[in-house]
Amino acid sequence: MKDDDSNSTKPLGPGSPEEFQEMVAEVASLAWESAGKQSGGALDFWLAAERYVRGMTAMVARAPWWPFLDEETFARMRESSAVYFMRIRELAHLMWQAGGEQCGTPLDIWLAAERHILVVMAAAIRTTGSAPGAGAALARAFRTFSPTAHLERIRRTAYVLWEETGRQSGHAFDNWLDAEEEVLNSLMNGTAKTVELMAKGKPASGQRSGPDH
Repeated sequence: MKDDDSNSTKPLGPGSPEEFQEMVAEVASLAWESAGKQSGGALDFWLAAERYVRGMTAMVARAPWWPFLDEETFARMRESSAVYFMRIRELAHLMWQAGGEQCGTPLDIWLAAERHILVVMAAAIRTTGSAPGAGAALARAFRTFSPTAHLERIRRTAYVLWEETGRQSGHAFDNWLDAEEEVLNSLMNGTAKTVELMAKGKPASGQRSGPDH
């Protein structure tokens, strides 16, 4: 009796160099379109797409439902890259403004923002209970994520850390970095409900909360 290939389980994602290049090209094109098809920066789009594809496939491969992931769901997850890049641009712009519109190079700021959005992606994938819901969960995480609320959450956490260290001057940058790590760790280690609340800018249970502006 001949095996039914449609029911066989096979790894998804870039299994060969050719498949990897094809997937990166697809994501880079989506990123370029989401940026208004601006001229120049083709290499930047390509490298960012490479990081997205490598990151997404590595995260999905660690999920318990990975063997049951179907082509349609995986394709939907790739399509979420357009919103992914839009959120990075929004967050990078806010980080640039928060730094007085002069701190760091554009690439440094982009990579810093990208790191935060990658954690959002990882948290959404980690808290997904099944393969069919993975594509929807990733799309929802990127759609509901608020860069403004995310930075405000870090600011409030940094304020609490400053108070806990005796309000010492000269440690603002260190407090901010520590606050970033705390917020990102909360996303990575939180439950699905915690991740959803934090993505929408709402305080999660046990999370530090500094004063309003």
